Amino acid sequence: TGEIFFMTLELPLIVMMSLPLLLFLINTIIWGTITAFSVVLLDNHKSKKIVKAMFSFWLYLISYIVINGMSFMKKQTKWQAIEHTSIKKIKTN
Repeated sequence: TGEIFFMTLELPLIVMMSLPLLLFLINTIIWGTITAFSVVLLDNHKSKKIVKAMFSFWLYLISYIVINGMSFMKKQTKWQAIEHTSIKKIKTN
């Protein structure tokens, strides 16, 4: 099984723990792309905008993963309450 395979590798613990996550992300990207392209082909879309949108979506996903990974390494900042001093009212009839 996959569990035994991961146990036989002589890798650092952090790599062994992140390997299933990386495999999941790669699998998601591959099958998501295949599914999106097949939908575009089956619907007979001729627009180049759709292909650009599909690639920009993956650019967004990759940047999202990088930003979230960096957020785990950033030092926690202390929360400070913001005092709201102005009050706005909506006029009703």
